[in-house]
Amino acid sequence: MAVLFYTQIRQATVARRSRTRSSLQSGVTLIEILVAVVVLGIGVLGALALQGTAKRGNLEAFQRTQAVLIARDLAERMVSNRTADLDSYQGTYTGSTVTTFSDCLGLDSCTPEQMVSWDLYQFDQAIKGGSEVRGDRDTGALINAEGCVSHTAGLIQIVLVWKGVRLGATPVSPIAGCGSDISAKERRMFVFTTFVGAN
Repeated sequence: MAVLFYTQIRQATVARRSRTRSSLQSGVTLIEILVAVVVLGIGVLGALALQGTAKRGNLEAFQRTQAVLIARDLAERMVSNRTADLDSYQGTYTGSTVTTFSDCLGLDSCTPEQMVSWDLYQFDQAIKGGSEVRGDRDTGALINAEGCVSHTAGLIQIVLVWKGVRLGATPVSPIAGCGSDISAKERRMFVFTTFVGAN
């Protein structure tokens, strides 16, 4: 009888220990799942942050490319119209500056002065993004852009200033006052300098 009683106590102890172990085991599985979810969440947040950084970098590169194309286009127009008074190209343009112009598209009868007004209109439209339109909105624009043109003794400077999407260095314009209304840390600038010889 003592052996039977001992066997029953032993079985009860073993059963109690196995129940305790199994309840501890089920909690460990839940903790493993929670850790996996946290690690996965951190990875997803990192991927989203990387995507945001890449998009901002892509926009900065797009804007700089647009600035280069706009400045080169005006410089080529000025070189091809060198018989005009190149001083008449000088000024500050914001995308709504030129309102009167001569439409010289496809016409051979425009005077050099009319070509100046047409060239400046095209430059002004490019600054506001008129080359890319979605519906009735200009979408190819530099952000808060301003273009400045100077001409001194054949030396042409075209400066484009716009607002960047992240903070950076503070460029100083070679043309006084150009882009001064844009916050210094957000200011981006492209300067195109060329020489136009006598015709």
